Amino acid sequence: MSQPTTTSNESTMTGESILSILSPQERTELPPRGDVDLPLAPIEPGHVVRAVAIPEGLHERILRDVRKLERIRRGERQLRQWSVWMTGLAASLLLVMLIQPFFGRPSLDSEALAGKLDSVHRLVLDNEAGLTSVRPTKAWPMAVDSTTCVGQKTVEFLGKQMPAYQLASGAERATLLIVPAAQFPFQLGKPYVTVMHSSLHLQAHYFVSGRQVCILIVRDGTDVRRFHRSESVT
Repeated sequence: MSQPTTTSNESTMTGESILSILSPQERTELPPRGDVDLPLAPIEPGHVVRAVAIPEGLHERILRDVRKLERIRRGERQLRQWSVWMTGLAASLLLVMLIQPFFGRPSLDSEALAGKLDSVHRLVLDNEAGLTSVRPTKAWPMAVDSTTCVGQKTVEFLGKQMPAYQLASGAERATLLIVPAAQFPFQLGKPYVTVMHSSLHLQAHYFVSGRQVCILIVRDGTDVRRFHRSESVT
């Protein structure tokens, strides 16, 4: 049988060049064949590759490793997506909790509210109607000086009967209302807000104490610092 002739376009490959196209795993599974630098007969590279025996079970092992890697990466993507979703949900819930008591409610400076506060203030300061003695408890707002409380009256406010406290410091008088935040139907926006009702010669100081909205009502010209302990009051 005649031997195939070699043309100038055919390349001569050494054992080292053959090994370079194999993976490290395939190299370790090849049987020892002596000096890797031993020149081989001129032959097409494709024939050399086809002539190399594939280790038994290698194809299945590769597929199994690839599928395992895909499962791990899929799980990592799902974990990242879940973490982003939970972080966004937690931030949304926190924002809702912070703004829910006052979100979407009318402004504090409404004339309807001003009229109610003026009526409450007049009623509490009316000397003809006696006050009920009161001893401030732990629910008393820390920002208000409890020693200035001289009594309380039951008044109608926001459609409900609730206590209104009269405060006295020297000749100065003030009225204090304490409303649960969930029942306060107006926007607050800041921890401390002062609204001037010039037509009524009235000042209403709103501030948050725990889960309560406190309303300190005084006449124009009254030094509110006689009743309020906060340094934010000027």
